[in-house]
This record gives sequence, structure tokens and C-alpha cells, in this order.
Amino acid sequence: MKMANIDSIFNGMFTTAAPKDDILYFADICAGPGGFSEYTLWRRCNAPYHTHSSNTTLSPNHHSNINDKLLEDTTESIDHNSPTNKTSTTSEKQQPLLSAKGFGLTLTGQCDFRENDFLAGPKEAFMAHYGAERDGDVTKWSNLASFASSIGRSTNNAGVHILMADGGFDVSSQYNLQEVMSKQLYLCQCLCALINLRPGGHFLTKLFDTFTEFTIDIIYIMGYLFEEIYIIKPVTSRPANSERYLVCKNLLSPLNTMAGCLPAPKSSSSSMTSHSDSTDQKSSFRQKTRKFPGQHQQHQQQQTTTTNGVVDDIEASKKFGILTDMKESGSLGLVINHFLQVNEKLNQIKTNQSLSSTNPKLDVLRICHTEIIERDDKFMQFIQGMNEDFAKHQCVALSKLLAFSQNHNLTETRQDELYKACLEKWKIPITERRPVPWPLLSTNRSAIIRRLLGDLSEHVFSQNGLRKHGLFIYDVVCIYGRDCRKLPYRKRMELAEQMTNIINFPDMTSSNVRVPPFLRLSELVNYVKKLPLLPCKDSPTLVPMHCLPDGFTFQPHSLLLVQHMTDNWTEEISRSTGKLYYFNRLKSESTFDLPESEHLSFTETHFTKLPWITEQKYCPSVTTLIQYLEKMSDPYS
Repeated sequence: MKMANIDSIFNGMFTTAAPKDDILYFADICAGPGGFSEYTLWRRCNAPYHTHSSNTTLSPNHHSNINDKLLEDTTESIDHNSPTNKTSTTSEKQQPLLSAKGFGLTLTGQCDFRENDFLAGPKEAFMAHYGAERDGDVTKWSNLASFASSIGRSTNNAGVHILMADGGFDVSSQYNLQEVMSKQLYLCQCLCALINLRPGGHFLTKLFDTFTEFTIDIIYIMGYLFEEIYIIKPVTSRPANSERYLVCKNLLSPLNTMAGCLPAPKSSSSSMTSHSDSTDQKSSFRQKTRKFPGQHQQHQQQQTTTTNGVVDDIEASKKFGILTDMKESGSLGLVINHFLQVNEKLNQIKTNQSLSSTNPKLDVLRICHTEIIERDDKFMQFIQGMNEDFAKHQCVALSKLLAFSQNHNLTETRQDELYKACLEKWKIPITERRPVPWPLLSTNRSAIIRRLLGDLSEHVFSQNGLRKHGLFIYDVVCIYGRDCRKLPYRKRMELAEQMTNIINFPDMTSSNVRVPPFLRLSELVNYVKKLPLLPCKDSPTLVPMHCLPDGFTFQPHSLLLVQHMTDNWTEEISRSTGKLYYFNRLKSESTFDLPESEHLSFTETHFTKLPWITEQKYCPSVTTLIQYLEKMSDPYS
């Protein structure tokens, strides 16, 4: 419920970071068992939930007294840029739609994600990644680089729209040192966000106390890299503890893609460099400048310390998720590099102290110059006011807990009313979480699934010759509760392709679900001629292979002819605009939008399957069809 609460405070800023019909890419780190991810998948993929209350929204004002308003969860209007509205009917807007894809990074073991407990959202749209070290530790450079590579491959280096972090650990009896003990976790969660967010992306991370210089420095630097930052305490957070959340809105980046991570050096400790002194520069809280103190000196130094011994790493990661150009990435790249170096220093200190108890107690106390922050009056007032406000509310909550513990006859009569009001405001139905029902198929299960979904191909190969199974979809009835039977065939296949883009991950070892290439009959000759001849394990000679975007290939064995319109209509390409239009042969009329009555539904669509090559003399095949089409295009040949 925390994520629902926070998302409501910002008027759905996180779950509407991408248009509804597009895929929302998100990352959830240090957040097992995965409540934030389950909420995001539920909110994006299910039909909209309507409340009986008026459409009031919450707006965090940009002042130091923001915490009073957020703690009380008051209502104000907020003017967020709404996503691009695409024309669709009211009934279509009420339909479920798979439109979110999540990536997770968290510690293995008891803190791991529990996808099987994702009852409200589709767990197939989420995949946990544990990094090169296979332990999910966000403080390890190699894990950060591996996670960035996975996201880069899945998003074509675009990055995620939002990144959520909810890290924490048991501090036992050292509650007063919780902030100090969590400093590296704070740093690495922010670092992971800067690496993987796309320009304009949003970031949410949990903090505790915000008193030490190290924490203040992180908040200050993040204020430079985002258009706006907020520190909030949602009502779902226990009022008696110091938990709070840092919300960063709209990443300021000079790039068109995610920044990426510098490849982990072969010896992280050897690449460690100290942070050089730099000259002071003017700054102001949340200003949009991207110039940092000592930018020129740091750039020269870091170029010489991050390019040795990483060629193999870049090649191994296929150049996805790699921060390759420090100059183009500007201040964002410099901060990523600086945070990586600080994190390596912290890891080195921990290693040295674990090896010998006689080593001096060293630590990194600051990551930004004291004079710069202290000169920034607005920022100092913001931090001081925020800490004082949180302390006052925490004292009130502790006093109430103390009063109830001393007098067991005291009761709170408004809890049920408040519970229902919160769910209504956050647009959460007051129902029990239950798993999605799935029909029990006692017999002939594989045949039924195969008939409903598509054909199973056993000839899908990667570049290294690895053979994998692939399920190819040629039509759909229903996708995640959305009835697709009456939709046009092209729309049905668009939804199927979007589903495959969501549920297929580059690191998955299981079979992939795919949509075969979809082309017009007039394009068939050119398509077949352009198929590259590649080696195949099943053939002693080179054979024509279709290359998939992720590097896998398969050998076509058949062609499926689909009639998805009534007989009177044909598809053509406009010579003037290059757009697809429809031509009625009986009426000699053309239109860009085919009437709904002329589309064939799922049960009316006709399929004809042709083998690629056949030895039967009078049996049609793709080869004979190609010969016929070539003859029709050139009658004098």
C-alpha cells in the first residue's frame, strides 16, 4: 500500500510515466518480496478502478513546509503533464492491457522477490536479476553493470521510466546508527537510478534519518540531476519511526538514452581513485545547471582510470547498458563515475577492516564540499525545516503510542473509516487479494494450449548455436483478461507482439513466445529473396534463415496465408503518402480506415498453410507461389 499511497500523492506520476498503450518499463531494487512491483503491474495492466469520490488529487508544493501537507495527506490540485492520449473507444479503455515490464535486483535468500505471491498483477511481466555475482548485492560494481546491461538489452538502451528502491536491513539494537549503517545503501540505490533511468524518468528511494553530511550530500547532488525532488513520509509509513522517501522527478540528462554503467574493472580495488579537490562554484537548490565543481579536472582524471582492461567486458555485454562517452553524458556521467568510485572506496574499507581488527577505523564522511552546501541557503532551510517537521510528527506519534500502551482501555474508533477512505482515495478496491483463476485441464492439455496459442518451433538458434524452443503466435482469443475476438486481425497481432515484448527477457533460460513476421502478399517475393543463407545444425548446407531482433534465427518451414477482411476489400500502399489503405473492388472506393463490419473476427478469420518446399508434383508451396507472383509482376518474362 505504500506505493499506492505515494503514487496517489503525485497524482499517478509513477504509473503514468508512459502512455497507457505503451510499455511502462520499471525497475525495483532492494525491494523483496516485491510489493512495489505488484502494485505497478496491477495499476498498469488491469482495467481502471473508479471511485465514488470526486476527482481530487494530491499535489506536493515546492516549499520546505511540504511535509505538513504530505503527512496530513491533504488534497490539492496538481498540473502534471498527462501522457499522450490516443484515440480509443470507451469500452477499449476499460479493458485490461499488458503495458508494464519490470526488472528486479535484490538480495537472494530471505530478502528475495516472491513472484508467486504476485496475485494482483501478471508475474510473467517481471523478472528478477541477480547480477554477475549471482547474489543481487547492489553495492557490487559488477552487479550494477550487469543489471544495466540487462535493462539496456530489453529496452534497446532507452532505459526505464521509473526506478523504485525500498532497501533496508535489521539494525538490531543500533537504531541510532541506522542512518550511518545505511549510507552505502543510500548511495548505491541512487547510483542505480542514475545508471538505468531514461531522460525524464522518476526515482523513489527509502531513507531513514537525514542528519549526517553523507546523506545530505547525496540529496544535494540528486537535486542537481533532477528537475524537482521531494522528501515525504506517506501515511502508510509507521509514524513512530524515521522512515521517509526521497522522490526525484524528471531526470535531467543530455543523452537520448539511459546513461549506463562503466564496465566493472577486472580488479575493482586497483581502479580506485581518490576524489580530487576542486574549486567552488555557485549553486542553488534544484537548479537545472549541469555544471559541477572541478568538472574539467575530474573528467581528465577519470578518463585515465576507467578505460583499462574493460574491452572484454564491453564486448561481453554487447555494448548494452555501457556508459561509453563521459563527454556526452555531462554531469550525469561524472556523478555516476564519482558514486562508483566512492562505493569502491567503501567496499575497500570494509574489506580491510574485516581482514584485520588492528586497522584504523576509516570511513567516507562527505562526497561533496561543505562550503558549497552551506552557502546554499534555500537547500539548508529545506533540510532543516524537513527534519524539524518530521521530528514533531514523530514525537506526536510516539506520545500516542505511549498513551495507548499505558492505558489499554483507550480505543481508536476511526480506524475502519480511515482505512476505507484511504483505499477510496488511492483507487484501491476493498476486496481480498486472490490469485487469477485458471481453468483446470485434466487431459489433452498440450494440444489445447498449442491450438489456442500457436505453433511450437524447435529450430530457433542463437549466434553461438544454442537451440531453444519457441512458441509462435498466429492469432489470439484473449490476453490477460482482454477479449480480443472482435478486434481486427492486425490489432490482435499488435497486442500479441506487445505481450511477447513484455514477457520475453534477455536473461531467461526458458522458451520464448514470439510473433512471426507479418507481411503483405506483394512483399513476399522481396522478403524471401532477402533471407540470408546461414549454417544450420539440421542441414549440411547453408539454408535461408529469418533473423530475429534479439540475435536468434530460425529456418522457415511453412507460410500461413491469412484472410482477415471480407472478400470485397484489399490492402494497398499509397504511392503519395506511403500509408496503408483499403480498396473496395466492387465500389472502387478507397479508405484509410476499414469499417469494423468488414473485419473478420477470430472465428471468421481463415488460415491456409503452405509448406516451404514440397516434393509432391501438384501440391502448392511457397516456392511455387513465389514463381507465380514473379510471373504476375512481369508478364513478359
